[in-house]
Amino acid sequence: LEYARRAIYAGMNALADALAVHAPPSRPITFDWPDTVRVDGVLVGGARLGWPEGARENEIPDWIVFSGMIRTAVIRAGEPGLRPLLGALDELGFVALDAGEIVASFSRHLMAAFHEWSDSG
Repeated sequence: LEYARRAIYAGMNALADALAVHAPPSRPITFDWPDTVRVDGVLVGGARLGWPEGARENEIPDWIVFSGMIRTAVIRAGEPGLRPLLGALDELGFVALDAGEIVASFSRHLMAAFHEWSDSG
């Protein structure tokens, strides 16, 4: 489990790479340790890892799941400024946003990261 937890790095980087393709150039994508995603300082999502109950720290688990969540839109957002540190991609200048494209891009980046790990360690 100790080694498998490192998948959070691959997942978070894949998430950032997928968002960067669609992000306006002036909007930096950053992380707060260990699992918060921000765009231009605004909280837009996060991630979690899941593994089997009872997995041992010194063994590789049978499976591990990376779960990412990105807020693409806010319904009934209210007045501007009511939530300055919480937002959605549509409010931050992401245009023609297609969630399916982001998921596909994320998947490609994640698989590339895991391939790199299997080749290079």
